[in-house]
Amino acid sequence: MKKWTPEELEELKKKDIKQYCDVRAKLVKNKPVAPKSQFKRNDPCPCGSGKKLKKCCIDKTYEELIK
Repeated sequence: MKKWTPEELEELKKKDIKQYCDVRAKLVKNKPVAPKSQFKRNDPCPCGSGKKLKKCCIDKTYEELIK
């Protein structure tokens, strides 16, 4: 796996947020990472269940949430 510098990560974040989320997920041992502005814990879950995100799909990755 490539070693990323903080500067490279910031540049990647500005250019391609989806790829940045993928890289960050790998760097933090595959914990899910979604852009903070996209989904908040108390927002309705994007899966359509009617539950809050924190009670439903909080463990899913960004790609799984946007399907």
